Amino acid sequence: MIKNYFKLTVRNLMKNRVSSIINLLGLTVGISTCIIIFLFINNELSFDDFNTQADRIYRVVTKGQNASGVEYEGSVPSPMAAVLMNDLPDLKHVTQIYQPSSYQVSFNEDKWTQADIAFADSAFFNVFDYELIATSKKHLLRSKGEVILTESLANDHFDGKNALGKIFKLNQKEDVQVVGIMKDLPVNSHLQFKMLVSYPTLSEDFVGLDIFSWDFNGGIYNYVVLPENGSERYFNDGLLAVRDKYKPVAENSETLYYLQPLKDIHFNQTFAKDNFTYTMDSTYVWVLGFIGVFILVIACVNFINLSTALAIKRAKEVGMRKVLGASKSQLALQYLSEAFLITLTSALLSLGIVERVMPFVNHYMSVSLSISAVTQFEFIVFYILLVLAVTLLSGLYPSIILASYQPAKALKTKITDVNTTSLFLRKGLVGFQFVVSQVLIIATLVIASQMDYFHSKPLGFKQDEIVILSLPTRDEGRLETFKNELLKSNMVNSVSFALGAPTSSNNLGSNFRAEGDESNMNAQIKAVDIDYKTTYGLEMAAGNWFTHIQKGEEGYELIVNESMTRKIGFSSPNDAIGENIQFGINGIDAPIVGVVEDFHMASLEARIEPLIMCQFPPFYFEGGVRVGAGNLAGAMAHIEKSWASVFPEYVYDYEFLDEVVSKNYDSEQTIFNLFKILAGIAIAIGCLGLIGLVSFLVTQKSKEVGVRKVLGASVSSIFLLFGKGYMILLLIAFLIAAPITWWAMDGWLSSFAYKIELSPLYFLVGILINGLIAVLTVGFQSIKAAMANPVDSLKDD
Repeated sequence: MIKNYFKLTVRNLMKNRVSSIINLLGLTVGISTCIIIFLFINNELSFDDFNTQADRIYRVVTKGQNASGVEYEGSVPSPMAAVLMNDLPDLKHVTQIYQPSSYQVSFNEDKWTQADIAFADSAFFNVFDYELIATSKKHLLRSKGEVILTESLANDHFDGKNALGKIFKLNQKEDVQVVGIMKDLPVNSHLQFKMLVSYPTLSEDFVGLDIFSWDFNGGIYNYVVLPENGSERYFNDGLLAVRDKYKPVAENSETLYYLQPLKDIHFNQTFAKDNFTYTMDSTYVWVLGFIGVFILVIACVNFINLSTALAIKRAKEVGMRKVLGASKSQLALQYLSEAFLITLTSALLSLGIVERVMPFVNHYMSVSLSISAVTQFEFIVFYILLVLAVTLLSGLYPSIILASYQPAKALKTKITDVNTTSLFLRKGLVGFQFVVSQVLIIATLVIASQMDYFHSKPLGFKQDEIVILSLPTRDEGRLETFKNELLKSNMVNSVSFALGAPTSSNNLGSNFRAEGDESNMNAQIKAVDIDYKTTYGLEMAAGNWFTHIQKGEEGYELIVNESMTRKIGFSSPNDAIGENIQFGINGIDAPIVGVVEDFHMASLEARIEPLIMCQFPPFYFEGGVRVGAGNLAGAMAHIEKSWASVFPEYVYDYEFLDEVVSKNYDSEQTIFNLFKILAGIAIAIGCLGLIGLVSFLVTQKSKEVGVRKVLGASVSSIFLLFGKGYMILLLIAFLIAAPITWWAMDGWLSSFAYKIELSPLYFLVGILINGLIAVLTVGFQSIKAAMANPVDSLKDD
């Protein structure tokens, strides 16, 4: 019987080739999209699950509150790890990790800048389950100068497993020896590094900062493993006691340490800036899941619509089978098997398509998905359930409709439609397709407009033709020599050394107090030199920029931004001139001599924070070089030559400031790319179904069209015959889609401090795009029918 079902299924599919191909294409695209979305969501939801103790691993984080508000840090002061081990002995394990920006590696004649570096203590592998391939000693990361490499880094630079025992220099300061090689970290690990150096290697001289005091909190992360049945609340109380003992609450401010679950890190946006890799808003994950389901449903809708429409052509076949003794269940099973065969074929084709497009998806979406995930148990279960669900969703209703025909009626009369319910359902399903496509089109337009706003809004500083260099030393003499070498060429307009550019990953926060005010407030601190304003094109709102170079500990002068003047209570920037500010760097207490106009220090998601700028050479970590627009290649060659003459032992590396700014919106760009793809897929699948459905209706009404043409009907009236109903459906769909999209996009835009206004224009353009696509799709088939010779459709009667 199964063999007979298979033969009949293949025969019927071949008999209706056009509808079969449309169904196959639609389901293949829909299932492929669903598989990719599943792989993405599964990867996101499985972050850090490979750790056997994942449910008991926590990160110690910081919550600081003072007069200017609340600040969250994923890091803690360096002494915290030792204190936790001593004062909270019930903790099973405690490990400490430090993450710098990058260091130079020198091995024999080979030099390169290594960005993915972390420092960790000997308890690291007691907490995390990363696989070691080879080691040269039993106890790792206990001594100064030890390093573990990932397999890929060992292969790229150190001859694979032969790397064990090799010695190289880190940052031109410390010799380190390879004591272990580990597997590359899983892509779903929130920790990401290629080089793990022993924590005792760190020193104030090596880092260039005193990172070992309770006053420093940046880049140092503590992870703990609670004992079995350990209470998170109990240990949070213990952290409160630690705070009171070692870092008492200052007046008008409070610091709180508490535990953050490991599985919360990837989806918690509060600590996004403190993560080794990207964080993901869980809302996006679930929205993506719903969109994937909707796209799959659209593909199933095509199948249902075409199958119920084709049921009219198969009415006599059903009647004959029933006369010959076929039961309803046998007929339903026969037609359900057709749906299963198409679905299975589509699902198998989808695996090949997913494998082919995976590199494109990874590049375009900035993710690291692997086709090998299809061998995992979770995917196999999902795949089987997907095939069964699509088969039932797309095949069950048409099979019931076909099996319900009365044989006498089916054989004696010509059925023009299955029934009113079926016709209403088809229209409703087409309307659903219109709703989904309009939501995606309008959302894509809004996201595109916000992305354009990101790139076009003035940021308060110049970002074009500025080259950013990571300075290898804090030696003021060498830095001055380097600046002079750069300025020897007229291709270089200006040079500035600072903690970082106006927008930079190098940031420093500090408490401050205004003169006569005992309240502690937060501000961003930028150590800058006298050429910072000229290089980055800052504008003064009041007072003057620095007039002389700061020397040693002589009297400091401060420049603040407009937000700072408002924070300390001045209605006009001019009123702040002469006001004294006290803040954390070296306990500086100095007057404000100038106020710059506000500029954006981060993405437009965040409001401009109060800012203090002062000249402080020990914190000059970044160089900015403004070059002329006429000869960029020549200017870059001159910069590289100047670097080689002053810093021959260091690797030359650079990036452009406008690229740094663009990176602030990588996640939003990924969302935009995603919506463009999904909107295109939804429209394509919808068009396929519409083409098939209208083509069938044209065939069904060919004689009616012939009569109308003989009676003088115009092409436009024939178009209205087929298109009027769809235009009404389009308007109804718009009335449903518009409030849904407005609500969703308004919520998305609310996450940005600076954003576009949600205008009705986006919705108008959205329905026009959808309407144009529908008109072209329906119109092509309608005009084709209208231009046909009426004799061909009437000659049989």
